Amino acid sequence: MRIQKAMVLGVFLLSTVMLKAQYNEIKTNALGLILGQYSITYERVLSEETSVKMDLQYYFPSETDIGYSALSIVPEFRFFFSPDFDADGWFVGGYLKYRYAVQENGYYVYDPSSPIANEYRDITLSGLAVGFSTGRKWVTRSGFVYEIHAGLGRFLFQNERVEGVLNPEDTGFDILPNVDARLGVVFGYRF
Repeated sequence: MRIQKAMVLGVFLLSTVMLKAQYNEIKTNALGLILGQYSITYERVLSEETSVKMDLQYYFPSETDIGYSALSIVPEFRFFFSPDFDADGWFVGGYLKYRYAVQENGYYVYDPSSPIANEYRDITLSGLAVGFSTGRKWVTRSGFVYEIHAGLGRFLFQNERVEGVLNPEDTGFDILPNVDARLGVVFGYRF
């Protein structure tokens, strides 16, 4: 439920920024679609050589997965080298990534004195990463956008919580790495 609320807030923020922008791109990562990570990207061209972008990424588990879902919000600033058409060509960028993940019913609370307290509870994990990316973007005259990019970052911190448990023992929710690797085969439209 928390992830859905965060997604609605993110879409609202993106739509608010889009209404004020003059030069916009809406894109999605095809590689992410194959891996089960759905994303929508909004990029605004600031000048011929710079742009800012915001990714909303959502990952949900497959039937055979260990059962966590995650939402990431990734703002990025890009600088383009020798663009042919505003904000295209080779680029480097710096980004921040906020990640919020939930593993439903992932922690068993056992209290022998209270049969009510014996239950499974959700584990939440949130963190902030900083990193750099590089890639190449092509824009056609008709407005279609194609892009490949790669990036590498590191999480500065990650907070793990179990509802109602002050100091949970090892939760086993260490499936999310401290290193943030990004790959993208992106397509979209500029308007």
